Amino acid sequence: MTLADLKKYLKSVRSAGLTVPQIDDIVNVSVEAGFAQVWGAYEWKVRRAENTSLTCTSGQAYTILPDDMESIDAITVINGTQSCWVDLTGEVDFEIDYPRPSSYSTGQPAIGKVVYNSAQQGNRWRIYWSPVPGSGYSLRVIYQRIGSEALIPQLPSYMLVAVVDRCLEYVLPPGNERMLQHQAAEASLRKAIQADETVSGPPQFLGVDPGFNSGAFVGGSGDDGSYLEGRPWLL
Repeated sequence: MTLADLKKYLKSVRSAGLTVPQIDDIVNVSVEAGFAQVWGAYEWKVRRAENTSLTCTSGQAYTILPDDMESIDAITVINGTQSCWVDLTGEVDFEIDYPRPSSYSTGQPAIGKVVYNSAQQGNRWRIYWSPVPGSGYSLRVIYQRIGSEALIPQLPSYMLVAVVDRCLEYVLPPGNERMLQHQAAEASLRKAIQADETVSGPPQFLGVDPGFNSGAFVGGSGDDGSYLEGRPWLL
């Protein structure tokens, strides 16, 4: 499903008695709000991103982080074949403990504070280091991406259903129909979260006989240990 397909469907649901500009406004806001509700409701696997192209600059107290970042999970500083997780602290704690980072000795960064500046474009996120990098280091940044309705065609199928149901809820006028759709949207979201949690689960067992799978473990379910008879070397 494309973004245009979704908007076309929503317009067909809520078009009676409205002018074209009115329905366009309602649909646009409903899509934006509905997508944002689902995208921000859970740390979906599709939200997770990795960037290995960033580096620390020697003598520079900060590094600019990816502009499509919404929140950060972890940063690793890589020094040749060695790597070290950075301890991310709050801004207040960082300022109390390290009020003048540039006055401290330089070295491999071990602590950082992440700063957001919404007024900036292309330089919205920075991480300030302690100590200030004494040389260049490679970085591995794991973060959550900013969501956009433009990503709708790329969503997993189970997540797409949740987005459509939530957008439909917002496009409906207040009343019983919207309340019922809210319940349907909540159910779709729960199903989507459950599906996302299991999409990277353990591999399935080969074979179809449950006894075969459990037979490798003495005393396991479906196993009476009879196969050990006459095989003392297995005991």
